[in-house]
Amino acid sequence: MPARAQLFDAYDRHELTPSLGDAGSILEWTTRGERSFHIEIDTGMGRAGVRWDEVEELGAAVDTRALEGCYTHFHSADRRDGSAEQQLERFLGAVKALPRRPAVLHVANSAAALRGKQFAFDLIRPGIFLYGASPAADLPEPRPVVSVRARVVSVRRMKKGDTASYNASWTAQRDTVIATLRCGYADGLRRNVAAGGAAVLLRGQRCPIVGLVQMDMALVETGTLEVQVGDVATLIGADAKERITLKELGEWSGAVPHEVLTGLGPRLPRVAM
Repeated sequence: MPARAQLFDAYDRHELTPSLGDAGSILEWTTRGERSFHIEIDTGMGRAGVRWDEVEELGAAVDTRALEGCYTHFHSADRRDGSAEQQLERFLGAVKALPRRPAVLHVANSAAALRGKQFAFDLIRPGIFLYGASPAADLPEPRPVVSVRARVVSVRRMKKGDTASYNASWTAQRDTVIATLRCGYADGLRRNVAAGGAAVLLRGQRCPIVGLVQMDMALVETGTLEVQVGDVATLIGADAKERITLKELGEWSGAVPHEVLTGLGPRLPRVAM
């Protein structure tokens, strides 16, 4: 993101390389010494950086060996609509307008990196692919690396016609059993995910989430499956027989996988496997 001059002392202290996108911040950074920086070129994302057709206006501000890198960000690399190629052409034109080619050019997010070597340049910036999700249906699926699990904290019998959760949002269609999981929307599980057909894995079987997800808990219909307090349910990941993918939970939630991952709450313990 564009580095603000008020943070330059912190960049120096932590030996960070800033991303800059206007002549003023570039001049302010370079007057501090010969520390490296990168320039963001806006080729169509429209959120930050210098416009591709205004690079020449940076003038002498970028005529320095401290300019280490230059990059852009694709808005639709997951679509084969020609937009990534158009942005790439704009980017290359902007690079030619610089006094010299920076040592490092980088444009490829996960989708572009999987699309082909024309987007590779000197380095790539994969994001969602590293977390086990494909950025598009027609691109390769990575090895799943993220799992989300929650314990069963209650098991109760429900009679046909009984209701559960806020607004009595679920009604038992038969005599059945529901299990309460210690995971709710404060942990990143969307409140209306049951409406999308969401399920969890319990003892090797898919069990549907029912009713509105609450702040700290979610309800799962287990039916005749033998479930006990303390059992572990899988919201994302695999157990002995089945798998729920990050993509599936995203579709049930009406969200892209990026939203699902960044929405996982801070009270969920992170465990490296």
